[in-house]
Amino acid sequence: RWDIKHADVILSGIAARTTRLDVGTGIIGPGTRHPWAVAALGATMQACYGERFILGLGRGDAGAYKGMNIPVTSCEGMLDYVRIYKTLWRGELVEYDGPAGHYPHLQIAEPYHGDPPEVWFGGFAHEMMAEVIAKEFDGVILPPIVNPEMVHAAKERVRVACEKEGRDPSEVRICVPVVTAPDMDEFESMSISA
Repeated sequence: RWDIKHADVILSGIAARTTRLDVGTGIIGPGTRHPWAVAALGATMQACYGERFILGLGRGDAGAYKGMNIPVTSCEGMLDYVRIYKTLWRGELVEYDGPAGHYPHLQIAEPYHGDPPEVWFGGFAHEMMAEVIAKEFDGVILPPIVNPEMVHAAKERVRVACEKEGRDPSEVRICVPVVTAPDMDEFESMSISA
């Protein structure tokens, strides 16, 4: 988010005080940040805190970006963004012009020389996106509003897409966040549920 919940700062604080937790961004709409900045975030987190950073990407919400001139990312653009990040993490030059934008000369001057961050897709993993996930993503973050049947259906779509791609489906992790409200008193609980 572009407010006091900026992932870069919060994740650095969490990672600095822990050693075993994976830390991840949740969902970043690629069109909201330059690929260089996102790739630098991933490389810096891996270099500073060990190989436990997860980059979460989502296609975007047209309603949330209304009036901000930020496009919702296409499936093709999403695939290209992931490939751009991975190319930058390898220390290679990116020369790109396509659905993800125009980047004539991108390179990280001091790349991280370990394993790259995992990249997860945030969304329902519908059929078209499941095909993209099977090509480049390491995991899926399903919305916290899904029921067990929806989780099973998403897992099945990812499995089928991975098999078409010749990829082992067990390589793609699937996460369903559980929303909790610990230590809330009755008044706070009632005000949220009302």
